[in-house]
Amino acid sequence: MNKVKATAAAGASIAGLFAALSLAAPGLVEDEGWILNAYADPVSITTACAGVTGKNVKPGVTYTQEECVALSSRAMLDHAIAIRRCIPADNLPTPIYASFIRFAYNAGSDGFCKTNAARKASAGDLAGACRAIQLADDGRPVWVWATKPDGTRVQLPGLVRRRGAERKLCDEGVA
Repeated sequence: MNKVKATAAAGASIAGLFAALSLAAPGLVEDEGWILNAYADPVSITTACAGVTGKNVKPGVTYTQEECVALSSRAMLDHAIAIRRCIPADNLPTPIYASFIRFAYNAGSDGFCKTNAARKASAGDLAGACRAIQLADDGRPVWVWATKPDGTRVQLPGLVRRRGAERKLCDEGVA
């Protein structure tokens, strides 16, 4: 590939990434809420801002708006980039890529890459990939369960709503 074509391809890839993020971000903030004080989520994971978890979130800390924007933006970008290893992101319609970012943000990038949704998207079955965000092949709901610290699995109504919203967004890319 010559330098001009490589530059154009890189620019298009970056534009596609940010287009998908711009579509995913409002839904992610709606899904997760915008909470400046670190808190324990329903399964006791320390969380802040737009659902940010991990080493950058400290229990008991109150973050500023600017800190939350930075933490949340970085987390969303990290997930958007991480899932590119398991899906054909540059060839996906923007709503489908955006729905996968939202899904991965909740399930984790590694978790997302192990899903039927990722496998079906990689195989070119985009309608099947969208369906797999919400339902198993046998029609059972998937990715709506959380495990509490005591090992109890519970279905969370917020996850049921979230999977429905992700699937709706994904289906827009198929239509």
